[in-house]
Amino acid sequence: MGFHTSVFYCYNFTATNMKIIAPHNSPNTDGMHLSTSKLVTIANSVIGTGDDCVSIGHSTENITVTNVTCGPGHGLSVGSLGKYSKEKGVYDVLVKNCTIFNATNGARIKTWASPVSGLASRIIFEDIVMYNVKNPIIIDQTYGTKKKKESNWKVSNVQFKNIRGTSTTNVAVLLECSKLFPCEGVELRDINLSYGGTNLRNTTIVSSCSNAKIATFGVKNPPPCVV
Repeated sequence: MGFHTSVFYCYNFTATNMKIIAPHNSPNTDGMHLSTSKLVTIANSVIGTGDDCVSIGHSTENITVTNVTCGPGHGLSVGSLGKYSKEKGVYDVLVKNCTIFNATNGARIKTWASPVSGLASRIIFEDIVMYNVKNPIIIDQTYGTKKKKESNWKVSNVQFKNIRGTSTTNVAVLLECSKLFPCEGVELRDINLSYGGTNLRNTTIVSSCSNAKIATFGVKNPPPCVV
């Protein structure tokens, strides 16, 4: 399997009114993958795959994803980053007015735990509704390894704003940042997520954070991490 669409070396590109569908268990079937591109807009589309609905890869700037319905799939993702040595940073990403359902992840940033260094900064996930999402809000800097390695990729100035809906796990906010380069300037604002899983004996949802500097404003649920 492979990506449905790939945007590479593009400038001032717009994709709209797309419908992309693949089985939930089909590997590497990203709906649209971006890399080495600037000023890209993805809008008014329905994407359901076995991988990321949209993946915003390395060397990208001024990316807007708006009015996208994602599900099933692995969410709307920045990354993965840091796998190859020639990768450059990701800057100025806006993901807004989207719906994610029956997905493994929701609003996600992922970097490899590798020696490759870089920067992902000025990223906003805003006005997003989640239905039955395993990891609604996630920064994963341990991607691609089960060993105790650390990512050399720096994540900074990230905003998760007005995100609401249901999580199928008890950990609705998971921020696993690098010990070498802790996340800075992470803002959680107006988050309201509730438990929507099958284990009705434990419906409490929590946040789990490591190596992240966090500011919270108007967070209703889950309670923010104490860092």
